[in-house]
This record gives sequence, C-alpha cells and structure tokens, in this order.
Amino acid sequence: MTSILQRLQILKPTFQAAFSTSSVNLNAYRASLGKIRRRKYIKEYETLIMHSDGSIVPARTKEPRHFIQFPANLSNLSEDERRQRLAARKPKTKKIKQEVIDDNFDLNQYTSMFNNKRKTS
Repeated sequence: MTSILQRLQILKPTFQAAFSTSSVNLNAYRASLGKIRRRKYIKEYETLIMHSDGSIVPARTKEPRHFIQFPANLSNLSEDERRQRLAARKPKTKKIKQEVIDDNFDLNQYTSMFNNKRKTS
C-alpha cells in the first residue's frame, strides 16, 4: 500500500498538468463564439394566413411577414365573380388627358387697371 502512495506522489505533478483547473473567471462578460450548427433555427416570426373563404389562421414562418393571403380558386367562383377577378388582373390602359387652352384673352379689358395712377400724398 505504501508503494502505491509513493507512486501517486511521484505522478502527482503529471496529474495536475493533465487535469489542471484554470483561474479564469467564466461569467456573462466572457464567451466564445462559434458556428451555429443547428439545421432548424429557433427564431420564427408570427404571421397571419388568410384563406380564400376569409378565415384567418395564425402561423409561424421563417421570413418576417405580417400577412399572407392565399389566392381564390377560380373554379369555385360564380361566372360573374370570375369575370371580375380576371378583369382586375389585366393591365389597365392609361387615359391620356388633353388640356384645352382658352385663347380668348383680351388685353383691353385690363388696361383700365394699368392706366390708373395712384395719388401719392
């Protein structure tokens, strides 16, 4: 038994080197940053999904969006509603406004305003 204790005392410096405790204070101000290795990220954004019937369902998505609206199924709509929706999809033509310039300006109507001289006192 004494021989085992003697051997441990001889090997004590090597054990301390292998299993040494450092005096570094690990707290909130000291951290090591590395690559995030998870495939699914925890951060997901709350969005509202609106179905074609008008119902709204909350969901979580990867992209930050406030609202997602699914398109209406045209085969389920009536003929009038289908025409209105298809007409709304077509590009609208721009109306060209033509300005009408009135050239009936008569200077003689306003000469009385320019000929009157004000009296200076």
